[in-house]
Amino acid sequence: MEKLAPEKFFRDLRPGNEDREDQVAALQNAMTRELRNLEGFRVGEIQIQIFVLGKDDSGKVAGLRTLSVET
Repeated sequence: MEKLAPEKFFRDLRPGNEDREDQVAALQNAMTRELRNLEGFRVGEIQIQIFVLGKDDSGKVAGLRTLSVET
């Protein structure tokens, strides 16, 4: 497991998704607005699960999980 700064996740998501820039920005804004203590994690070596998690106002963990294949 490796820590990943949430800002880096969103920054790295932009290249190749220029046509979806508004969606990426909206996702980042929603997560930073609605969740506290955002943290990111990378798990794996080639098929890497990426988690960006935080806590909502009720204290529950929420966020996103995605997969990156890196060869």
